[in-house]
Amino acid sequence: MLYGSLCRLKNCLIQVFVVSLQHLNRRTVHKDGKSYYLHRRLRSAMNSLDYYLPYLYTYQRPECEGMPNTSNKIEGTFTNLKKNLNNHSGMSIQNRMRFISGYFTDMPYRMI
Repeated sequence: MLYGSLCRLKNCLIQVFVVSLQHLNRRTVHKDGKSYYLHRRLRSAMNSLDYYLPYLYTYQRPECEGMPNTSNKIEGTFTNLKKNLNNHSGMSIQNRMRFISGYFTDMPYRMI
């Protein structure tokens, strides 16, 4: 299922890229004499899609079974850490580093 969906997505991306290649390569010349791509943000978006395509839908691969499809859990963990650090705002940098290290060391016990 995943492999087929990813292949279709890649094929669609290739078709869009081939059709719009001439459009994406248009340049404009500014007053200072330098030429710039006319559609800089569109080029950037296309390049990002091309680069990150292998990493899309990673959580659906068989070897990644059990991987969450969102980052909500880790964001909640960092929110809790930030709240704890704000509650102890008078700590020195060295003690803050020790606190953070201990927070993540004790994490498996905290999840129970």
